[in-house]
Amino acid sequence: MTSLINEFCDLIQKDIELVGDILEFGTGSGDSTRTISTRTIGKKIITFDGFVGLPKTEKGIPKETGWDEGNLKFDYNNTILKLSKYEKVKIYKCMSWELTEPSDYGIDEVSSVNFDFDLYEGTLDALRFVQKCKWEKILFRFDDWGAYHFQVAEEVDKHEKAAFYDWINETNYSFRELKNYTNLSSGLQTIIEVKRK
Repeated sequence: MTSLINEFCDLIQKDIELVGDILEFGTGSGDSTRTISTRTIGKKIITFDGFVGLPKTEKGIPKETGWDEGNLKFDYNNTILKLSKYEKVKIYKCMSWELTEPSDYGIDEVSSVNFDFDLYEGTLDALRFVQKCKWEKILFRFDDWGAYHFQVAEEVDKHEKAAFYDWINETNYSFRELKNYTNLSSGLQTIIEVKRK
């Protein structure tokens, strides 16, 4: 998989300060979930997706992204079937604004989060949910952090990246970017370490 998902898993495994379960927002086809489950040991993966396609956004749809309302709709039953042999994985079918309390999903301490919600609103909802979880240091991987070469970076930056920085401004947590990855087929992804002060 040409992405930072393997590096993300390696960092989770190596850093003894990263304690707890792994969350994922945007299960989709389940490919990333499967990779995370295979490459991490002793951690549950709790993954969320509405399985209705992308919702409406107030931030504008970046050109050449395919992020139109209803797009990127994955079949829930196919994803369930694909992930059924991975005992560490629990899938919740819900939209970001429907998220309640972490304990409602059996979540206590969290070590890391994989974000693939694409749009601003869902990403910010997910970040605010993560804020309710127990952690002192956490690792984030953002799948749509920046633009492909044929997209307008300023338009894409209004979504996952803007949501993260708005959340940082709300919380005043410290952070540092550990890795980023860009090529013609994967756009720009990043891994960020966040610490509570």
